Amino acid sequence: MKLYHGSPKSDIALLDPRQVDVPEHLTIPDHEKLLGIYMTDSFPLALAMGLHVPGIMRINHEEKIISFENMDLFDPQASITIYSFKKNTLPLEKIIDCNDGWQYILQDMKLPISEADKETFEAGEILKYFEIV
Repeated sequence: MKLYHGSPKSDIALLDPRQVDVPEHLTIPDHEKLLGIYMTDSFPLALAMGLHVPGIMRINHEEKIISFENMDLFDPQASITIYSFKKNTLPLEKIIDCNDGWQYILQDMKLPISEADKETFEAGEILKYFEIV
């Protein structure tokens, strides 16, 4: 099994833990506030997570819908890099399954990119998997 991480950055040596920056007026699940490296076993979801359009982005992976606060800032030619790791090569004790198998958080470590397979895609590739509304 592979775990994927989507990023607009292709020139990094390490994946660093990050924490979602959420405006105070929004409520999100507690597991989405954790400091860690967010990964998924779903390639389309990794592609969506790598979009990084400024503003609030909502992903409904079940209905395959994405919405952006600033739709006009979505650039279909922007590059997204997908890093894929074999799950059994990661420290399993640091992986938190936070959404019934489709989203994982790797906590308390940095992850060397040298251990990953890396592919670059255009953001417009997301339209093969999700509808943007």
